[in-house]
Amino acid sequence: MEDLSKKAAALSPEQLELLKRKISEKAVKNKPETHKRIMPYKSRDGCYPLSGIQQGLWDDGLRSLDSITCMVMLKGRLDSDILEKSIIAVSKRHRILNYVFCSNDNINVQAESQSSGLYIESADIEGKYLEKKIFAAERFIADDLKNTSWNLEEGPLVKFRLLAVFEGEYFLLIKAHPLIFDVPSINIFLNDMICFYERYSTGKGTELEDLPVQYGDFACRQRELWSEGMYSRSHDYWRKKLKRVALCKPHSSEGTNTAANGNTLGMVSLQMPPDMLKELKLMCRREDVTLYTLLLTAFYCLLYKSDRQKEICIGTLAESRNSVELEKLVGPFENEIAFLMDFTDNMNFRELLNNVRAEVLETCTYQDFPLVWAETEPGGDRISRNCPACRNMFFFSTETAFSRSSGDLTARVIYGNYWLNGKALVLSLKEIDQALGGTIKYNADWFNEEIVRSMKENYLYILREVIKNPGIALSDLKINNNQQESYSEIEENLITIWKEVLNCDRLGVSDNFFEIGGNSLRLVRMHEAIEKIYPGKLTIAKLFSYPTISGLAAYIEGEVTDTGTEDISVTVPLLPLPLDFFINGDEENEEIALKAGICDEVWNNLQEVASDIGIEEIDALLAIYIYLLSETIGQQQVTVQTMINGNEFVYPLSINMESISDFGELFKTVSVKRVNASGSDTYPIKLAGSMQLNKTDNSIMAMFTNQAVEKEEFLENYDIIMKIDDKSEVISIICDYNSKRLRKEKVEELLSNYINLIKILIERMI
Repeated sequence: MEDLSKKAAALSPEQLELLKRKISEKAVKNKPETHKRIMPYKSRDGCYPLSGIQQGLWDDGLRSLDSITCMVMLKGRLDSDILEKSIIAVSKRHRILNYVFCSNDNINVQAESQSSGLYIESADIEGKYLEKKIFAAERFIADDLKNTSWNLEEGPLVKFRLLAVFEGEYFLLIKAHPLIFDVPSINIFLNDMICFYERYSTGKGTELEDLPVQYGDFACRQRELWSEGMYSRSHDYWRKKLKRVALCKPHSSEGTNTAANGNTLGMVSLQMPPDMLKELKLMCRREDVTLYTLLLTAFYCLLYKSDRQKEICIGTLAESRNSVELEKLVGPFENEIAFLMDFTDNMNFRELLNNVRAEVLETCTYQDFPLVWAETEPGGDRISRNCPACRNMFFFSTETAFSRSSGDLTARVIYGNYWLNGKALVLSLKEIDQALGGTIKYNADWFNEEIVRSMKENYLYILREVIKNPGIALSDLKINNNQQESYSEIEENLITIWKEVLNCDRLGVSDNFFEIGGNSLRLVRMHEAIEKIYPGKLTIAKLFSYPTISGLAAYIEGEVTDTGTEDISVTVPLLPLPLDFFINGDEENEEIALKAGICDEVWNNLQEVASDIGIEEIDALLAIYIYLLSETIGQQQVTVQTMINGNEFVYPLSINMESISDFGELFKTVSVKRVNASGSDTYPIKLAGSMQLNKTDNSIMAMFTNQAVEKEEFLENYDIIMKIDDKSEVISIICDYNSKRLRKEKVEELLSNYINLIKILIERMI
């Protein structure tokens, strides 16, 4: 008991509150049987009431709600008939995908349709290059969403379209109605789809257990608990709170954009410097708060400073899959909840931070209660249809996009869109690979774009200031007021091109191309478009040097002095090889490409390991190579130049081995980084020979690829080029090296160690 007291005393206030809540939840679970949440609950007639979340969507005008959409890239040998069979199997597993809805005598119900009606539309995407096909697919989504209409009484409420890209590459477009789907449902659906596909195509794979409940059972049980008064505390809490929320006024800047009418989505990217993320995490530890709470508090501070309102509401979506039976169930479980904060003139940031922490902890205690029921009596009809919604929303995530391989097929989500209808501002932040970034989505019919861009800068300013002084008075935070900008003719032309290439409606002249969805493939397309208007003015290399519209415009206008060179400014960490790798002075060294093979057994085992982990074979080979280099140079941080799968651009992939616990984690980390490779450090291979590198006597730059490279042209920069030849019958590894610097016998030793390491690791992991 004394040990427990010591441990409790060492907890932070936030941790202590969480502990109290867990104890309270456990006490509720240990009450008599009549007070337990009993799952499963089976409906006898196949007709179900709406859940609280569905009722809220219905009452808020569900026919105008945007669909939940995603684009999945499928690579490998694909049998479209088996894919359609797998999708139908998933719909039978998750019956809500076959639900239809109707309203009789003001009673809304959902029932399973006798015919699923699910099928896959197929089409080809015309075009030669991948980036054009991706753009065409995204444009299809955008155009299709504008014309979306759902027949709730007949269904189906989820639609699929398969677009052929290249041989062995496809896009699967999924569009679903929010009444039957939420964002977490995407990963659940795709995971089950791949499992069924593997079983139908190979006769092997994981056999999915029957789901103990369906979404209709959850809706019945939720209604039953509501009628029995089990939500009485939550009902009282939200009823009082929403009365205050209803008094919150819209932001004073809403309505400043008079150029449009409707519900047009605008978006501004937000990227934080890596050092800021580290400083924010240190501040979190000092202040005993989570990163979520700190970022939310800064958002509150931004809204207060820009509007001076004394009471501000910010909402979020809370996951309501609160039992084991619901964790793997498709359906709308994301419940909107509201955080409400009072402000005083003499408040400082630390005081606000503590208040926000307390508000988050209290509100999350009641997060499962559907707000639509807050204005009804238990078991009764809704009194009012004006339940106030949160106009400002905040999201923070650390999850990566879905990616999984099964046999010859790999599925990866590369596009997703879900705009919350009726919202004014939505700040979405995500932490991935030691970086923090996101977007501010806004209703462009209510907000002027320049105001939102000013908000972005002010948000980053607030974070910088509170890092330096967490106790700073809110009155001492001096944010900038919004100023309307005018653009030059060149800037206007570039804005039009960027919007077309990036498939976005709103952007600014200071946005970094690589931080708002740009990549090396789209860069080529942008260069082609600029060349038509301003022929001969820009090379691709210059686009890397000037990644913003304002910078490009200044260069085209001649306001920036041209050095006349094609040198690319890319920061590439070099690798320090041991000195015995290098030749001495005029020592003669044979110039020859080294080659080694991977036997069929090892290759088959590697494919099995990659499939189990959910990555491609090339990722496993790259991860092993990175580990070998780390051991060879005796350094935790390793950067390898990668050029994979027909891409003509090079991406420096960096891994810190110190943060990796095992090889499975290493494989996944490498795969995620390679698949999501983008950024201003990417550069075209054809211009690599003109890069300026500051090599020391024992530093090198290493490349890893699975495509042809003109070694004579690039070995001056890439001292070691490790190429995987997986196109021939026998898988082989070819190692080209700079014979003017490196000894043949040491490179042979490196290649031999690489082959042996592949065999050993794969045998251990199989």
